[in-house]
Amino acid sequence: MKFDAAKLKNWVAGKEAYLPGLGKLFSKTKSDILIIGASVFELYEIQGWIVPFKRKTGDIDLSIGIISDDSLYAEGKEILLSLKYKVDGHHPYRYHPPKMLPGGYTYVDLLAHPADEDTRPEVASHAMGAGPGFSFRGFHFAQEEAFRLQKNVSFPNPFGLISLKQESYLDEPVRRSKDFADIVELASGLVETGTHFEIDKLWSKISQKPEAKRIKEMFRMILAEDTRWDLEEIRNDLRGRNFDDTFIDETLPQRLKDFNEILE
Repeated sequence: MKFDAAKLKNWVAGKEAYLPGLGKLFSKTKSDILIIGASVFELYEIQGWIVPFKRKTGDIDLSIGIISDDSLYAEGKEILLSLKYKVDGHHPYRYHPPKMLPGGYTYVDLLAHPADEDTRPEVASHAMGAGPGFSFRGFHFAQEEAFRLQKNVSFPNPFGLISLKQESYLDEPVRRSKDFADIVELASGLVETGTHFEIDKLWSKISQKPEAKRIKEMFRMILAEDTRWDLEEIRNDLRGRNFDDTFIDETLPQRLKDFNEILE
């Protein structure tokens, strides 16, 4: 899997029209920032790893690595506030730009995660106001073999993102069905471009990690039509992305089978 950082050099600048000061947030924040969520699919697409993703997103999810206390998160928060971003009334970690423009990103979800083993998860969840129930499962794995956008900003490799999506879906299967749909669309896209043939070296580096083993088991259950990972449960999600029943019933299972062969 070849990563060409030069292809992404204009990505941040292209978002500035909708999220002014994004580059400043990246350059001024002392901690490492992990880009997560659906915006990562756009980065994969620019690299040529997947075909254009069907589900579009109106936000960018950023997670700041914190150590010991919430000071590093507070620093990122203050940068956004200094740029006249407004805190969402329902989500304390969500920041809306001073001027809304149609057709692009409309807000930033500024999250936090423990950057070392000594930082308690409660510190990170309290920092962003997410409450004690917020799960950080998959965050450490998402940083394994991550790709560097710039000095302190990175985004997960496909397996790292799949792990985050997997954990999110398992937390709330009904409400987060889009995460299951994201997983299968990502795997399908990697096969459609042939990138799955180039991902075996990456897989060999991480395949013994517990999270990687859970990914392998998940794909086994999908192909076995296990009720815990049943494609029928997300048929409507996939239809909403303009995938027809022929694709869902015939093409998609074959692509998932092809992707799964890399995991064996």
